[in-house]
Amino acid sequence: MYRTLTGKPVPEQVEAFCDTWEMDAQKEEVVRQLPELMRGHGINDYYTQFWALWMKALRYTQPHFLAY
Repeated sequence: MYRTLTGKPVPEQVEAFCDTWEMDAQKEEVVRQLPELMRGHGINDYYTQFWALWMKALRYTQPHFLAY
C-alpha cells in the first residue's frame, strides 16, 4: 500500500497502481508466434533466438511477466 510522508495509506493510489495485466490465451499465442513473425519481417536470427530464450526463461521463472 502506498503511504504519504506521514505514513498514512493513500487509498486512491492503491487502485491506480494495481497490476491489472494477466496472461490469457491470446497473449500466449502472441508469445508463441512472435519468433516466426520476427523472421518473416527480416529480423536477424540472433534476435529471434534471444527472444525465444528470454520468453522460455520468463515462463519458468517469472511467468506473470509474460503478460507484458
